[in-house]
Amino acid sequence: MFALVSSRVSSLLLISILQVVGCSSSSGLLGAVGWNDSSRSGNAFWVDRNRSANLLVPRTASGKGVQVVYLTFDILRADFLIDKVQHSRKVWNHVDELRMEPGAVSRLARNGFRVGVSSEDAWPILRAIFDVAEASIERQALVAQGSVAITIPMASIESDESIFSYGRDGRLVGKTFFHGGSKLINVDYLFRPELGGLTELRLSFEVRREGDELTWHKRGSVIEQRPTVDRYLFDKLEASVTLHPKEFLVIGLTDFKQNEYLVGSRFLSFMRSGVRHERMLFITPRAVGAVGLRRVKR
Repeated sequence: MFALVSSRVSSLLLISILQVVGCSSSSGLLGAVGWNDSSRSGNAFWVDRNRSANLLVPRTASGKGVQVVYLTFDILRADFLIDKVQHSRKVWNHVDELRMEPGAVSRLARNGFRVGVSSEDAWPILRAIFDVAEASIERQALVAQGSVAITIPMASIESDESIFSYGRDGRLVGKTFFHGGSKLINVDYLFRPELGGLTELRLSFEVRREGDELTWHKRGSVIEQRPTVDRYLFDKLEASVTLHPKEFLVIGLTDFKQNEYLVGSRFLSFMRSGVRHERMLFITPRAVGAVGLRRVKR
């Protein structure tokens, strides 16, 4: 059971990342923010998704201050007309598609997706491609709540729309959504200030619908009703990539004509004025910088 999700995104992402100032190199990092992963090592602390999104408990550190860093995710959508020439293919001449593990690259391509990394040096060329193709451009910033993944709304499910995908076992599976829904790309993240400001991203794809029924939920001492949420995650269709500062993630389509009913085409192509278009996403994480220091007692 799926339905249209009403999604309103604010214009600024504000994530507090705690970093010790004036401490030794062995304990220089007080904190990092991102997905929970107990298998990782180092000086970072990790946010437990099963706890409150704002519950950040850093390790004891020898520093004398706390530095606050603001992280924004800039999203650029470029819509290209699909005609005899796929102008978007020219973009991929300036994108590194080998930054992910080969299995993930192959699995994404089989499902109609192309994913890669580019740097800010490529923007002049990319803008020229946009101009020649007369691409429609839209920019915005997305907000994440604590450690919750950023969600990028793509499109609404069409009436009785069917979407096919290949799983890890190579089987082609189809799903028909009779009651609507929203196509979403989830971007989980981990910012690593102790590694020079690297940002690790993890992609997943889903259809989500808020149900008609309400259920009771307890949050601390507060009991409230929330609508049920039905989610359909495409089987193991995930990808992880690490971005250096001044780099951005690119998501686009493979050949639309050969993959019209696969999840990639269903997410990244749409009709406008009776003409088929394809959408490319350019996702740039940015650490804005310190806004002040607060002395802490030792």
